[in-house]
Amino acid sequence: MKTYETNHNGAALELVCFRLGDETYALNAANVAEIVAAEALSLKPQFPSFVFGLTSTGRRSVAFLDLKQCFGLPYTPLTAEAKIVVLSVRCAVFGLLVDEVLENMRPLQAYALPPSKEKLAQTKNCALGLVREAVRVAILLDSQRLAALLDGMINNL
Repeated sequence: MKTYETNHNGAALELVCFRLGDETYALNAANVAEIVAAEALSLKPQFPSFVFGLTSTGRRSVAFLDLKQCFGLPYTPLTAEAKIVVLSVRCAVFGLLVDEVLENMRPLQAYALPPSKEKLAQTKNCALGLVREAVRVAILLDSQRLAALLDGMINNL
């Protein structure tokens, strides 16, 4: 079991939580550049199926991927709660289409339990484990692995 009590600066780790279908996922808030309403997106049918489209953030356009499709989760239509979580990882900036952004977790005594083999396979090895805070449980995703997944998908085109 790996403890995620603090980040590398010693501050309490904050996690951005979101929902995909019936599952709750979390990302380190340090990698989240911004959260954009899904109505700000432009669908691009000429893109590969896993790239849902583009959104504008400031002076640049950001490609975002349909995380549900990448993870093999059932399709559901976009709702008013849908958001794009824009991540900045190393030099990569990309977005993730999610069903809903939930209240952040700021666990002081949260532990990441290893993910099951099935969950690890479903998330394309992006799951670090399960994180719990009081009564909430979320699947903790690794932003760097998500960036590598997107890079690998683009390079395989």
